[in-house]
Order: sequence, then structure tokens, then C-alpha cells
Amino acid sequence: MYKKKDIASHARALGLTQGDVVLIHSSYKKIGDVDGGALAVIDALIDVVLPDGALLFPNLNIPHEFTVANPPRWDLKRDPIRNLGIIPELFKFHYARYFSIHPTHAVMGVGKQGRRYPERP
Repeated sequence: MYKKKDIASHARALGLTQGDVVLIHSSYKKIGDVDGGALAVIDALIDVVLPDGALLFPNLNIPHEFTVANPPRWDLKRDPIRNLGIIPELFKFHYARYFSIHPTHAVMGVGKQGRRYPERP
């Protein structure tokens, strides 16, 4: 079983450092068991890149086929994420402060560099 410090160590070994802006595509199942679960994974990544950097996750949530006449409709800040997994889902509701408003490829983030996006009310 991995520990939070193991996740942070692996992230640093990949070259991540404090101040980086990182967009994470994740699979908790592929990581395996982590003491503290998916929240520990997020905490480890935050420890590596914040406070000066940003941790970003996709906030894709397209519930239907859409066209100009039938645009996507959902609340980027409150609706659950479909099909992205437990890590971004938990990030959204426990950590994310900033949200882009792109209609199909939105991201959410935390950290100083995440201020490019509007702050969560």
C-alpha cells in the first residue's frame, strides 16, 4: 500500500516541483491502494506544487450530445463529474477554488497559478 509521501516522491521523481502548473489526468484504480485513499493522492500533489503553482483537473461533464440548438447545460461547480473518476470528483468538492468555463473542456484548480480562472463563490 502506498503512503501519501510515496505519491509525493513519485511526483517529484517525474520532475514536478513547487511552482509548477500541472493538469492531472488520473486513475485511482491504476495507482492502487493508498493509505488515506484518493484524498491522500490529491494532498500529495498539492504538497508538491503549491503554494505558488497550480493543481488542475479536468472538469468535463457532457451529459448528452449537443449542438448549437442543444448546448451542454450543467453547473460546473456543483454537478457531479461523470466518467472521470474518484480523484477529480473529490478534488471538485473538497479542494477546487477556480473553474474555467469552457463548454466542453473545462478545468478546475487550486493554487496561485489557478487564479487564471474565476474563483468559486
